[in-house]
Amino acid sequence: MARKAILIRKKIFLAKSLTKLARLDTLVNALEKRKQRERAEPRKKNTFESRIYKLLVKKLNEESTVKLMTQKIT
Repeated sequence: MARKAILIRKKIFLAKSLTKLARLDTLVNALEKRKQRERAEPRKKNTFESRIYKLLVKKLNEESTVKLMTQKIT
């Protein structure tokens, strides 16, 4: 049990330090684990969850831009 808690803490630490879109799945997985432990509410503003939200918005914007460009080409 303690080992599992340590692994979760490591994932959360990594997720806090990552900002690349390629690591978005790591952030989402860590958020899900926080929710399972009933700690979904951030302790501070502009933390972990807000980073996930910003990354999701950025990813969606990039995807919509790509779709627009492909529509203009065809």
